[in-house]
Amino acid sequence: MPSTTSVWNSAESHIEMRLRSRVEQLVKVRELDLSVHFAHGEEWITERSAKFTTDGLYAEMAEAGLRTNQLWADPNAGFTLTLATVH
Repeated sequence: MPSTTSVWNSAESHIEMRLRSRVEQLVKVRELDLSVHFAHGEEWITERSAKFTTDGLYAEMAEAGLRTNQLWADPNAGFTLTLATVH
């Protein structure tokens, strides 16, 4: 069983969830005819959770060709709901 860890990636503003191999192992996925070798202590990313600023969100929307029509945020800044349309 692998161990788990999380790492803050400040360059990309996200948290990475990772698994770490406790032993050297070869994992076989028969359905994909795939074998993957993991060294002892090797980590692999299983999940990324992006963290956005309001300005960054507006910029990403504009870069994707979207116009932000309305943005609603909860008072604790835990989540945001955005209404955007194509330019």
